[in-house]
Amino acid sequence: MSLYLLTFQNYASIPDKKYIFYRRVINALFSEHDSKTKLGFVREKQCGLDQEQFEEILKSFSFLSYFESEFVFDSDYIMKKLKIIKSKKSIEFDNNSFITDLKSAISLWVDDDGEISFSHRSLQEYFTALFISELKETENRRVYEKIINKFDTKHNLLIREIENLLLLLKEIDLYNYTQYFHYNLLLTLKKDFESIPQDTNEKKLVRFFMEGFVNRRLISKSNDSINIFPMRTALLRKTIYIHIPFTKKLNEYLIQELKDNKIFDYKIDNFVNSKTKRQTDASFKLVTSHLEFTDELFDEFFNLLDQDFISQLTKEFVLFLDTEILETEEFIKETKTNEKDLVDLI
Repeated sequence: MSLYLLTFQNYASIPDKKYIFYRRVINALFSEHDSKTKLGFVREKQCGLDQEQFEEILKSFSFLSYFESEFVFDSDYIMKKLKIIKSKKSIEFDNNSFITDLKSAISLWVDDDGEISFSHRSLQEYFTALFISELKETENRRVYEKIINKFDTKHNLLIREIENLLLLLKEIDLYNYTQYFHYNLLLTLKKDFESIPQDTNEKKLVRFFMEGFVNRRLISKSNDSINIFPMRTALLRKTIYIHIPFTKKLNEYLIQELKDNKIFDYKIDNFVNSKTKRQTDASFKLVTSHLEFTDELFDEFFNLLDQDFISQLTKEFVLFLDTEILETEEFIKETKTNEKDLVDLI
């Protein structure tokens, strides 16, 4: 909320685009410092850097720390990163003075008993997006490939953890974001979906999403509960940013069916205990079991589903995917053509 108030005080409006909002926040913090120091309200900056130099350092620092999943920094971490950045940039400054300025003079960083962070995490994401957008083509493409790889390999990565960065990149770096991230994911998703060995798109969608069931069984002295959930495929992870509007609906439907209608309950005996986790309280334990689909088992399960719901969801998914690929290809082609036409005019 303080970011909004600061921006509104200086510009009397809140812009629609995120990157413009953050640019105004940064400018407001620096201009607020400059205006107040003339009246002696706050200390002058100690490290001698101007706004452009501060931002140059912060872009590199934010990029490195963000992709290391570091959002709260101790002094040692900051010093190590500043040493790396100084070796790559022709900017000299005293590290301690730099840190003091960011905390006291400019208020971009806050210090909570030795734990330092950006005054708002989104500012770290903004500087990271700026860094990526300013990379040369080869390195820019590599970053987007690394982001895609994170979805594939970091099993506990949540979309909300990276969504703000991606939205900023879409605004700041639209062409590269579209070509190297969005379009790449679309093609991968189409290939993965079409590779599912099922004879209908409806079956492909369900089989793309799940490979069986997970039974989390809580056993205690007073209760022996069984909770069945879809066992999601590893194939989902890489392209989740694209397909989640559809697979989220499918997931909610399947969980509701498994919970309310007790479909497939008669297959409970087929579960094989594959992992047991004993809690600190010896009075109960959690047993996690898995049941993977065979072709016969999948067909039997699929036939129990609401075919109208599955059919409609599949149609929406396939239409979206095909349309999005065509529109994205058209955008890339049109952007290249327009740039060439403009250059041809000189």
